[in-house]
Amino acid sequence: MEKPRHNDPCPCGSGKIYQQCCAQRGNPQAASEHPATAAPDIQKSLHSALEHHKLLQSALDHHKAGRLSEAKALCQQLLQAKPDHHKALHLLGLIAYQEGENERAIELIKDAIRSNPSNPGYHYNLGCVYNAINKPDEAIACYRQALAGKPDYSEALNNLGNTLRDQGSLDEAVACYRKILAIESNSPDAFNNLGLILENQGRRDEAIACYRKALAIKPESATVHNNLGIACMGQGMLDQAMACYRKALEIKPEFAESHNNLGNVYIELGNLDEAVARFRRALAIKHDYAEAHYNLGNTLKELGEIDNALACYEKALAIRPDYAEAHSNKLLTAHHAAIYSPGELFIQHLRFAEQFEAPLKPSWRPHPNSRDPEKRLKVGYVSPDFRDHAVAYFIEPVLANHDKTQVEVFCYYNHNQHDGFTDRIIAASDHWVPCQNMLDNQLAERIRADGIDILVDLAGHTGHGRLLAFARKPAPVSVSWLGCGYTTGLNAIDYFLTDDAYAPPGSEPLFAEMPWRLATPGYAYRPAEGMGDVSPLPALTKGHVTFGTLSRSVRINHRTIRVWSALLKRVGGSRLVIDSRN
Repeated sequence: MEKPRHNDPCPCGSGKIYQQCCAQRGNPQAASEHPATAAPDIQKSLHSALEHHKLLQSALDHHKAGRLSEAKALCQQLLQAKPDHHKALHLLGLIAYQEGENERAIELIKDAIRSNPSNPGYHYNLGCVYNAINKPDEAIACYRQALAGKPDYSEALNNLGNTLRDQGSLDEAVACYRKILAIESNSPDAFNNLGLILENQGRRDEAIACYRKALAIKPESATVHNNLGIACMGQGMLDQAMACYRKALEIKPEFAESHNNLGNVYIELGNLDEAVARFRRALAIKHDYAEAHYNLGNTLKELGEIDNALACYEKALAIRPDYAEAHSNKLLTAHHAAIYSPGELFIQHLRFAEQFEAPLKPSWRPHPNSRDPEKRLKVGYVSPDFRDHAVAYFIEPVLANHDKTQVEVFCYYNHNQHDGFTDRIIAASDHWVPCQNMLDNQLAERIRADGIDILVDLAGHTGHGRLLAFARKPAPVSVSWLGCGYTTGLNAIDYFLTDDAYAPPGSEPLFAEMPWRLATPGYAYRPAEGMGDVSPLPALTKGHVTFGTLSRSVRINHRTIRVWSALLKRVGGSRLVIDSRN
């Protein structure tokens, strides 16, 4: 058959002239429709394209089956023929990621993006790799780029939300999950993730509602049952929390997290032996479970097994060296061990500072606070104990009696419990700042932005303390007082507020801070309202003095017993009453 002229109608029936249709050079699709009339180079191009397609498909099949070496070899063969083959570059990047070669994965996926910048999946996967190597800012940028090309990309929205959540941008994360639910109203993952943030924000009723919606869609999700249990426990609903954890374990018997959480319920119920069993079960399943080692340590400490408790904290820190809570509890427990000299204890506190404070020192910045001696001072108190807690009996009267013409009071509250003490402390403060959902750097920046002149730590190394915010030196002057009773170890805290009895002259070398001794007692207790009047001294009618201690048994060791015994011997006929929670 005679070859059509360029201006002839194309024989393919497209209605176009031959010049604009099958005669176009380099068009494999057009050539494939009329191979007999296609130019030789078009036929060659078609053959190459078909071969490339077959190679890629074979590589994808190998990859799907887990045969990474075979998939990699085919991708490399493709790239030898076509170096900018974006699909081969991208697949090679995924394989590198799976093999732990994250930097190589990043370069390959970036090459794929350069070859085809409009593919949202490439940006998404690049974000996943950045997340894997703990580069959240880069990951967020990648997820946003993926969403720019595909606004309803639920996976990108989900990962963006998760990363924002981990960075403390909770409101932005909530917006991501709500957008997913606007696209997919029955997404159990979105409801679950939204519940996690609401839980972190202390909005537990809303979190519980989200988890229940997720379970209505996916009732056999052990993860959601576990999360619902956490929210219920936060609301004090121990029976419901236990039921949730048991349901999770019914679905997934080897769920280490639920065994661990069930152990925490048993602690609240006072069943420490069962708690120990649950933590050990969790660790039998997941040996590197730092939180379970930590919780087991806390429980063994309460049972008086101090050496074993210290060993648990060490294991938790070996797994997670940045586990500040475990390090702080190790320091507190070391006091109870009564085997360390004061100098040895001080060195251990300095090691905490070496690990957590020293890396932050280069980022310390000058404070622009006015030094006018006549100005009204801004004083900030940071505590998790503005509630029915021992510390509140000491700090509430101080806050209530501040001269507000001289002092502007800021209270940074690091807990979600709210009771009558909380209400009174809110009333006594000029500024109330809940901070439990702020990351340490966010809290430090908030304190700096508030222009605090003197920042007071009321927790030290006790639970829910915020020493890592203090370690960023957010205020020109910092003071530690009340909550912990010993040095924080931090250079960022300038003074330890005390008195001569508590820190006798000469004890300065045992403090990272300078002891600032008050002439009057450094700790003044005010009883709660409704406790009644002070009764007559019992010794007047009983004929002997009765000493009392209200403390946990973990604090009773051979050193305290030695001192108490000496006191009882010196006060003839005296007695000792011990009232311990456990």
